[in-house]
Amino acid sequence: MNMKRILPVLILIIAALLIPVIAKANGRYLSDMSATKNEHALLYLNDVTERDTIIKVGGVEYDKGVVTHPGYEGPSELTYNIEGLGYSIFYAVGGKDASAGYQVGGDSGIRGTKVQMQVYVDGVLKADSGELAYPDTYVFIVDIKGAKELKLVTLDGGDTIYCDATAWADARLLNSESDIPQQKTPEPTPEPTPVPTQNPEFKNKTTVYLSDMVIRNFNAYRDTLGLDENIAGEELYINLNYYEKGISFHAVSGAPNAFVEVDIEGLGFKTFNSYIGICYSMSADLTMGTIVCKVYCDDVLKYESEIIKATDENGNWLDPQFIQVDVTDAKVLRLEVTNAGDNIMGDMACWGAACLSKLTDAKEIYATPVPTDTPVPTPMTSSSTATNTPAKGTPKNSDSKDKGSGSYIYIIPIIAVVIAVVVVIVIAFKKGGRRK
Repeated sequence: MNMKRILPVLILIIAALLIPVIAKANGRYLSDMSATKNEHALLYLNDVTERDTIIKVGGVEYDKGVVTHPGYEGPSELTYNIEGLGYSIFYAVGGKDASAGYQVGGDSGIRGTKVQMQVYVDGVLKADSGELAYPDTYVFIVDIKGAKELKLVTLDGGDTIYCDATAWADARLLNSESDIPQQKTPEPTPEPTPVPTQNPEFKNKTTVYLSDMVIRNFNAYRDTLGLDENIAGEELYINLNYYEKGISFHAVSGAPNAFVEVDIEGLGFKTFNSYIGICYSMSADLTMGTIVCKVYCDDVLKYESEIIKATDENGNWLDPQFIQVDVTDAKVLRLEVTNAGDNIMGDMACWGAACLSKLTDAKEIYATPVPTDTPVPTPMTSSSTATNTPAKGTPKNSDSKDKGSGSYIYIIPIIAVVIAVVVVIVIAFKKGGRRK
């Protein structure tokens, strides 16, 4: 028999026998298996492909793993058939994935938000992380000897599904406890990025608008903040009140609430002033909007509005509310918007003429010696029409009238009356002359 022909065949046979043995010795990754059931799970394998980033849990990066996100319909559930595979241990490092903060400011935007992770074996709960707050992790080491079915469940942790992309990092089936990998050391926490400082000239100003200041941090729907415009890029209006200056942002679902933070330390301001309400938009229907506006100084609640609606029960747009908050000696000013406990439909908040001032009298704060030109407002559906040009940053009053328009309408009747009086005098004079 020709050995040259037999040798390659033998090598292939040996390889076919050894590869499964070697592979089993290293365990089997769940990301290399197909789930037999997928309930409400937005699933990514080995990476977070939508964000184009690798899995990162508790400050540690992993090449392999499964990332899921619970849905509005319920927790995500991934079920795997492990019958006859011969493994003894399920292992994974669980926690909220760093990519969850992609659109909300990174780690700071999701710090403290929670998920909950559970492992079921043949329908029996075998491991439960409890409420797991970012960036904490939970190591799953679960006995699966002789098991047929493995189910991974991801819940919202009791604080809604806000940014709940959750990783089962390094998830795999192992032969024994001796195969459990050593825990990786988290990456060193990077030095915090220095907070940009405000313009030092602000110390010498009496009043400064927030839209002209450096924003320290914010969280808002679609990661969008409107400065001197609403988030749709339109002029700032609450009902028919126009604001040349101000900010706008939209409420979000879940925690944390939508907010804007501004560093005001050492600037000497005494009051925060603003007209608050729901933005009017020509591009979106916001009539169903309901919000609550809050103002914090150094994490202490200083003001909380009642529920603010866009329109009354008859569909008429509601006027803005003026607020003034004492910010003396405060370091960080935080404006917050909630969805008022329902949903976020139409919840685009407007903080018209939002400013910091060393004054307390609103008339003095918003006094402008020479009014600035204001763009002609886009026509809006309402029972009244605003025509006055407001001073910079002050609301346009919808009850005012344009004193300069229609002046010829008054001049013509006056001339006619004068002519009539002259004619009457002339006629009377002539009649008196004839009597003589």
